[in-house]
Amino acid sequence: MGAGYDKKYNLLTKRLLEKGYTADHHPDFVKVNAPFGAEKSLDNYEGGLVFERWWVFKQTFRTPCGLQCKGMRCHSHMSYRGIDWTYENDMAAIHCPYEKRDCSLRHRYLQEHSVLKFACEVHMTAEEYCYEGSVEQILKLHDDEIRRKKIRRLRCDLEGTLFEGQVDREIIKGQKLFAHPVSLDICRACVKICQDRIRDKERSRYSRELFFSKYHGRDFAFEIQNVRAKRRESRDLMQDLADIRDGIKIVHVSDREKRQAEAKRAKRQKSHEAAVRRLEKILLEKGYDHLAEYSADRRHADKWLGQARIAELEELRREREKEKREQPVQMNLFDMGMK
Repeated sequence: MGAGYDKKYNLLTKRLLEKGYTADHHPDFVKVNAPFGAEKSLDNYEGGLVFERWWVFKQTFRTPCGLQCKGMRCHSHMSYRGIDWTYENDMAAIHCPYEKRDCSLRHRYLQEHSVLKFACEVHMTAEEYCYEGSVEQILKLHDDEIRRKKIRRLRCDLEGTLFEGQVDREIIKGQKLFAHPVSLDICRACVKICQDRIRDKERSRYSRELFFSKYHGRDFAFEIQNVRAKRRESRDLMQDLADIRDGIKIVHVSDREKRQAEAKRAKRQKSHEAAVRRLEKILLEKGYDHLAEYSADRRHADKWLGQARIAELEELRREREKEKREQPVQMNLFDMGMK
């Protein structure tokens, strides 16, 4: 290579040179990066030819454990232990979706570096990309296994009472890891190799409680007792009764979510009813014509009340105004005497 360049050609360039390509004659999906106005040369810091990003981002890559991913997901700018981990060397890297620290399938250089503990090399493949079971799908899914979680916390709101020092214990059941349904195979895979990730996520969920427990003496602890892949939530009534008998509060996430949804609907309905009453009051006091033509109140009146209710309110307003006009005026004798 040219003076000042100690790098060798990358793997892509070597393969294309063997086929007779040059810096000026090469496939459309590769290019030679050169400063503006400079002559194209394979003697460059990138090791020669490089992939066009629009092309390589669409290609399918495969991890050592068989997961597929798109090129856009990969990292291609790392140099470590004499290796350029790039698309062009077929050694791009990704962040392992399982975050498995002790995976023996990864390159040995990546296994020995603490900062790269979740990095994994990928290789381009001619396989047709399938989103189901891909790295993209696994990363998009936050978590979805049924877990049984036990929480122990000191009641800090009972100080100065007969119940001071009481410790509450509760078990949360049926908490899902994924935001929406996924295949059971992915669930089983997560249960098998994502235990550390699940624990880390729960630890971050209770970071505040754990901080006060460690540094301020507030008793708090949690334990993930069971993680499993299931098609639907199942309940063990006898176990629940036994836990309740032992003074443990049982919380089923599905019941809690149902109550929260009902409370949200009730709150929304209450807010809507208040808005309707406010709108009817405006119509009774000022009339429908008082509403600006394109105002939100006018649109809401048309949508929520309808023409029949609006006509009824208009009639009531006219009757009130008529009663007000016909109401006798009381004379003040003192005022008459003063005149």
